[in-house]
Amino acid sequence: MRPSAPTTYQRIIKRLKLENEFSLTTDLDKTAFLSLLKDNIDEDTGPQFFESLNPRLKPYKGSITTSGFKLKRRRRAFESNNEMARITGTLKSDLRHTEVTTHIGYPEFTLKAISGLMLLVYTVVLGVVLTVDLGETPVWMPLLIVGHFFLIFGILFFVLRYQIKTSTKKVRRFLTELFEHSSAGQEGSETSTDTSERLELKRKERLFRR
Repeated sequence: MRPSAPTTYQRIIKRLKLENEFSLTTDLDKTAFLSLLKDNIDEDTGPQFFESLNPRLKPYKGSITTSGFKLKRRRRAFESNNEMARITGTLKSDLRHTEVTTHIGYPEFTLKAISGLMLLVYTVVLGVVLTVDLGETPVWMPLLIVGHFFLIFGILFFVLRYQIKTSTKKVRRFLTELFEHSSAGQEGSETSTDTSERLELKRKERLFRR
């Protein structure tokens, strides 16, 4: 089945860099990776009060299925708030490795609701200024309202774009550290196995010499 063509909204969001995507590859199979991920995140049970002050909570919470995962970064004290960004991952596995493709973005409804609400509020304010007799209203007032709209919209745009950038960096580092720890654990288990085999061989050699 061919993947569906991106919609106009998706093309605009991608061009504005309000979403991001990256892929990582691990030697773990899909089941092992999902089990490792499950051990390092908390189940998403909804908003929790004072979660930013609880150091025992894991940095990410979410849900895991057999085909992928959904994550959300927790609030942390003295950290830029990027909990609005949603992180979804899909897995592609074969006999030798697993490819994890991670997408970072915002729910479509959230972006459209914010944009629509801002446009509605400023349109109403501008309409009132232009149509209602408010006394000696300066002629430059409509230009001030339009300029204020673009200023606030621009600030919001750069904040959302910054959150995508920081969320991408943090989740990439989180997954990379998971892969590194799993590789170190596998090497450690292999080393301990080799050591025990060598000790067993030496013990048999001593018995043979006797």
